[in-house]
Amino acid sequence: MSLGSVSGFGVACSSWRRLVLVCLLGFYPWILSAQEQNRLQLAERYMQNGEADKALSLYEELYQEDPQTFVYQGYLQCLQALEQYPEAEKLIRRQMKSAPQPLLCQIDLLQNFLLAGETKKARSGFEEFLSGLDIYGGSAVSLSEIAQDIVEKTRRYDWAVALYVHARELAGDAYRAVTEGSVPRYKLNRDFLKKAGSVAEAGLRLRQLFGLDLGAGSSDMAWPGGFGSFDGQVEPEDVRPEACLYAQELADLYRMTGQYELMLDEYLKVLERDPDRKEEVYTRLQAVMASSSLSETGARAGDGLGTTSAGNGQDVAYPANGKASSRVASRLERLLYQKAQQEPMDEVVQDMLVWVLLQQKDFETALLQAKAYSRRFEDGGQKWLEAIRVTTSNRRYEMARTAYEEFVLEAEAGAMPVSTQYLREAKIDLLDLYFATLESRKEKNPEWVAGLKQAYKALFSELGRGPEIFGLYRNLAKIHAYYAGERDSARMLLEEALASHRFTRSQQAVLKIDLADILLYYDKVWDATLLYSQVEKDLKQDPVGFYAKLQNARLSYYIGEFEWAKSQLEVLRAATSKTIANDAMELSLLIKENMSPDSSYTGLWYVARSDFMAMRGFHEEALRFLDTLLSLPQEGGLFDEAWYRKAQIYLGMDSIGQALYWLSEVYTDYRDPLLVDDALFLSAELLQLRSGIPVPEGMDHAWVFWLPEAGSEVFGQRTDEQRLADKEEAMRLYQWLFMEFKSSTLASLARQRYRFLRGDAGLQ
Repeated sequence: MSLGSVSGFGVACSSWRRLVLVCLLGFYPWILSAQEQNRLQLAERYMQNGEADKALSLYEELYQEDPQTFVYQGYLQCLQALEQYPEAEKLIRRQMKSAPQPLLCQIDLLQNFLLAGETKKARSGFEEFLSGLDIYGGSAVSLSEIAQDIVEKTRRYDWAVALYVHARELAGDAYRAVTEGSVPRYKLNRDFLKKAGSVAEAGLRLRQLFGLDLGAGSSDMAWPGGFGSFDGQVEPEDVRPEACLYAQELADLYRMTGQYELMLDEYLKVLERDPDRKEEVYTRLQAVMASSSLSETGARAGDGLGTTSAGNGQDVAYPANGKASSRVASRLERLLYQKAQQEPMDEVVQDMLVWVLLQQKDFETALLQAKAYSRRFEDGGQKWLEAIRVTTSNRRYEMARTAYEEFVLEAEAGAMPVSTQYLREAKIDLLDLYFATLESRKEKNPEWVAGLKQAYKALFSELGRGPEIFGLYRNLAKIHAYYAGERDSARMLLEEALASHRFTRSQQAVLKIDLADILLYYDKVWDATLLYSQVEKDLKQDPVGFYAKLQNARLSYYIGEFEWAKSQLEVLRAATSKTIANDAMELSLLIKENMSPDSSYTGLWYVARSDFMAMRGFHEEALRFLDTLLSLPQEGGLFDEAWYRKAQIYLGMDSIGQALYWLSEVYTDYRDPLLVDDALFLSAELLQLRSGIPVPEGMDHAWVFWLPEAGSEVFGQRTDEQRLADKEEAMRLYQWLFMEFKSSTLASLARQRYRFLRGDAGLQ
């Protein structure tokens, strides 16, 4: 090999070595970082396994190499877990010198004092912490972040409260200096005013920070030469704008610690400053009344923790122990009554009082307060009408009816200034309530029906026939058709409404369905199916169109076209409306499970004809079809359906004893378990009502047919012994249901009813 070749080879090797060295140097930090990450993960794993002693040396090495925040936090937790509090204090003080957020390190120090049992040091440390607090942007950490850190690390909710109260006082001190020319109490504010240079600049800065309303006056006299008197009017202390600062945050903290009077004061401040936040505040109060609450002594260190918003999107821990209590709402009610008496013209207080009473379901008192509110603040009757509507939605129909009648009478007599719009709405609501009473109670008094019909006609004349009375058209047509026996009048009314073109396409479709229902009720099958088909075709993907398809399938079922009905029902099982889909599935299964091999459908035909007659109110004819079915031994698979339907028919005829008898046939001699849970529950409910015990709020079940009220004349006179026997039998049936049919959707509700009748605490 020539010398030149050797020399070239040496140069190449040297270059190659340099390249390898450069690559190694480039990858070295990455290798070190990976090693550091592995050690950190190992230390964290030791901590999770409760082996803090093994993690200590790893954290110490990592912190010496790179005192990053996440390493510092792990190291601190490790020292505290080993109860090495002096070493932890040294670590915190060292971290303060280089930490980007030294305020949070100060909170670590307070936590360390508390863990070490040095409460005096912790208290003085917190006072020192407050004295150094800069609310003018001196820290990159927001006040809400500081409060959250205090709560999470020290469990001292009172310190978080003191933080916001001190910040509010600092802002108020600056506000008074700007608006009144007073000398600031706090050095922070004196420094702030010096830096601002003028009252105008200081006022602008305060507005930017806190949104304070500083009035219209200003002065350009510079500090420290003194501030001239501000021209704006000085407000009382309790309504100064800075008094509302951090109201949301303080209200949430007071709520967490069970200091409801202070909480209420702060929430009222929130609403006084920003009435548009009413729904937000009421939602928070509703959560207080519905959830677990603290004991009267408030939070304690070591309590279980949850999280809730403390404002500005931050989460703050809160104690989650305590008993679910309704006394929170009662206490709020008492506090609001006191405030309402002290300040009768405070609209926010009066509005909240009505709301709390409605939440308490004290509808009688709520209606009185709402009426007084509308009278005092002249809102045109809005608050009173809202309270009546809430009462109606809670099915207190008699109370709501009386309130509506009083509303209309006082408005028409001029006893209360009510807007024309609210009066119109109240009259419509009142008639709707009368109509609901007619349908739910199956009112059979011809004079009462005639009076209601005339009331509808009178309201038509008064209001005109515009789009707002769409519901009146529907209800009056049903009164004509189903209760007055005036088919032609009902048909003419609906046809008139359709011809008026006052309503939307969807509303017109609903009117067509109503007309088809009436025609079907009067056995005009082919006219009815034509209308159903029109709606179904026009609104194929609309819930109204799906309902028309369901009604058309029912019509086919009634007249014995089972194959066609089943094919339509199978399509509807995928409908977007849960109610339509469930109804379609139920009827589809009935047809599918009872289709005879020879396609005779004899038993199913009797069931369908009975359903058709029952729908039209021909109870005796419906019962005869079912009796015929029960005389055919070969149709035994349908006997459960027949017994259950007979119970429903007798219930509609107010024959409670007969209804209970046929329900007992379902659950004592059943061949198909699908109806047993329904029969057990309905029997137990009827027995409970017959014993004079109404169904409690929150434990009701919306049956598709009417149920009488507890103690009503439908049940007749019952002795105390009979009532007790009914109650005990109801408990037995409820228990049977939830013990033997655990997968039933009614099992949980049956268990609640059983415990209620047994008298369990908290359910009465």
